[in-house]
Amino acid sequence: MKLMRKTQQGFTIIELIVVIGILGLLAGVAVVTVNQSRAKGKNSNVKSYMTQIRNLAEIAYDNRGNYDDVCTESGGAAGESALTESGDWERIEASVAVVAGRDPTCNEGVAATSYVVWVQLPMYEGTRTVYCVDSLQNAKSTTTPAAGATVCP
Repeated sequence: MKLMRKTQQGFTIIELIVVIGILGLLAGVAVVTVNQSRAKGKNSNVKSYMTQIRNLAEIAYDNRGNYDDVCTESGGAAGESALTESGDWERIEASVAVVAGRDPTCNEGVAATSYVVWVQLPMYEGTRTVYCVDSLQNAKSTTTPAAGATVCP
């Protein structure tokens, strides 16, 4: 007597559904990871621009002995600030606005002896939502915006 074997060709519908489900799950994880990486990249860009502002403010201080007009686009008189003479404040402010979705906030101290610049981060770092730089060489993520202050909290 000859045994008849049924040969299986292809996959069952259940096997295909399981494979498609696993691929969908992996794709979902990949999309989340990519989006988080993009947001972290934006944070890094914002921090880089803020460091440029701090460095240019220090050059202004070295040249003039104060932080006069660091926070203004037009200077005390048009173009008097080291940041505005070169157009750097306007360029960096625009770049931060594109990446972060908002303009940086800048406060100058009395007699131009200090300044602080802060901006909301595109992706919060835990509870720290703001990146801040100031005339004391602080550069950090913090929770409290430095509105009205002249140093990072």
